[in-house]
Amino acid sequence: IKEINDTLKQQGLGVDERHISIVADIMSLTGDIRSIGRYGVAGTQSDVLARAGFEETIKHLVKASVRNEVDEFEGIFDNVMINQQVPVGTGMFELFARIGEEE
Repeated sequence: IKEINDTLKQQGLGVDERHISIVADIMSLTGDIRSIGRYGVAGTQSDVLARAGFEETIKHLVKASVRNEVDEFEGIFDNVMINQQVPVGTGMFELFARIGEEE
Protein backbone atom coordinates (compact mmCIF):
# COMPACT_ATOMS: atom_id res chain seq x y z
CA ILE A 1 0.00 0.00 0.00
CA LYS A 2 2.85 2.36 0.89
CA GLU A 3 4.60 1.68 -2.43
CA ILE A 4 1.44 2.32 -4.44
CA ASN A 5 0.75 5.51 -2.50
CA ASP A 6 4.36 6.71 -2.96
CA THR A 7 4.22 6.01 -6.71
CA LEU A 8 0.96 7.93 -7.08
CA LYS A 9 2.33 10.87 -5.08
CA GLN A 10 5.43 10.99 -7.32
CA GLN A 11 3.06 11.34 -10.27
CA GLY A 12 1.27 14.19 -8.53
CA LEU A 13 -1.83 12.13 -7.81
CA GLY A 14 -3.53 12.12 -4.44
CA VAL A 15 -5.66 9.06 -3.77
CA ASP A 16 -7.41 8.23 -0.51
CA GLU A 17 -5.56 5.38 1.20
CA ARG A 18 -8.85 3.51 1.68
CA HIS A 19 -9.18 3.19 -2.10
CA ILE A 20 -5.63 1.91 -2.36
CA SER A 21 -6.36 -0.61 0.41
CA ILE A 22 -9.36 -1.96 -1.51
CA VAL A 23 -7.25 -2.36 -4.65
CA ALA A 24 -4.48 -4.10 -2.67
CA ASP A 25 -7.04 -6.48 -1.14
CA ILE A 26 -8.44 -7.34 -4.56
CA MET A 27 -4.96 -7.84 -6.04
CA SER A 28 -4.03 -10.34 -3.31
CA LEU A 29 -7.44 -12.01 -2.81
CA THR A 30 -6.41 -15.35 -4.32
CA GLY A 31 -3.15 -15.57 -2.36
CA ASP A 32 -1.08 -14.57 -5.38
CA ILE A 33 -0.36 -10.99 -6.40
CA ARG A 34 -2.27 -10.20 -9.61
CA SER A 35 -2.01 -7.15 -11.79
CA ILE A 36 -4.99 -4.85 -12.20
CA GLY A 37 -4.85 -4.75 -16.02
CA ARG A 38 -6.65 -6.83 -18.62
CA TYR A 39 -4.63 -9.99 -17.89
CA GLY A 40 -5.09 -9.78 -14.12
CA VAL A 41 -7.99 -8.69 -11.97
CA ALA A 42 -9.86 -6.68 -14.62
CA GLY A 43 -9.89 -9.52 -17.13
CA THR A 44 -11.52 -11.91 -14.69
CA GLN A 45 -14.37 -9.63 -13.61
CA SER A 46 -17.88 -10.82 -14.39
CA ASP A 47 -19.35 -7.31 -14.14
CA VAL A 48 -19.52 -5.44 -17.45
CA LEU A 49 -18.50 -2.05 -16.06
CA ALA A 50 -15.67 -3.55 -14.03
CA ARG A 51 -14.17 -5.06 -17.20
CA ALA A 52 -14.79 -1.90 -19.20
CA GLY A 53 -13.32 0.33 -16.51
CA PHE A 54 -9.76 -0.63 -17.27
CA GLU A 55 -8.36 -1.26 -20.73
CA GLU A 56 -10.24 -1.79 -23.99
CA THR A 57 -13.42 -0.06 -22.80
CA ILE A 58 -15.21 -0.03 -26.17
CA LYS A 59 -14.36 -3.69 -26.84
CA HIS A 60 -15.83 -4.82 -23.51
CA LEU A 61 -18.97 -2.70 -23.90
CA VAL A 62 -19.59 -3.91 -27.46
CA LYS A 63 -19.07 -7.58 -26.50
CA ALA A 64 -21.39 -7.17 -23.52
CA SER A 65 -24.11 -5.61 -25.66
CA VAL A 66 -23.81 -8.32 -28.34
CA ARG A 67 -24.06 -11.01 -25.63
CA ASN A 68 -26.97 -9.14 -24.01
CA GLU A 69 -25.11 -9.07 -20.68
CA VAL A 70 -26.73 -7.28 -17.75
CA ASP A 71 -24.68 -5.64 -15.02
CA GLU A 72 -26.39 -6.02 -11.64
CA PHE A 73 -24.03 -3.49 -10.00
CA GLU A 74 -23.05 -5.92 -7.26
CA GLY A 75 -19.29 -5.37 -7.42
CA ILE A 76 -17.06 -2.71 -5.94
CA PHE A 77 -15.68 -1.30 -9.21
CA ASP A 78 -19.01 -0.87 -10.98
CA ASN A 79 -20.64 0.79 -7.96
CA VAL A 80 -17.73 3.22 -7.58
CA MET A 81 -18.04 4.06 -11.29
CA ILE A 82 -21.70 5.04 -10.92
CA ASN A 83 -21.15 6.72 -7.54
CA GLN A 84 -23.25 4.26 -5.55
CA GLN A 85 -22.59 2.78 -2.12
CA VAL A 86 -20.35 -0.27 -2.49
CA PRO A 87 -21.63 -3.63 -1.23
CA VAL A 88 -19.17 -4.01 1.66
CA GLY A 89 -19.47 -3.32 5.37
CA THR A 90 -22.64 -1.39 6.17
CA GLY A 91 -23.45 -1.17 2.45
CA MET A 92 -23.82 -4.94 2.22
CA PHE A 93 -27.29 -5.31 3.67
CA GLU A 94 -30.40 -3.40 4.69
CA LEU A 95 -32.09 -3.49 8.07
CA PHE A 96 -35.81 -3.10 8.49
CA ALA A 97 -37.56 -2.45 11.80
CA ARG A 98 -40.58 -4.62 12.57
CA ILE A 99 -43.00 -2.16 14.04
CA GLY A 100 -45.79 -3.53 16.20
CA GLU A 101 -44.27 -6.94 16.87
CA GLU A 102 -43.78 -8.07 20.43
CA GLU A 103 -40.51 -9.53 21.61
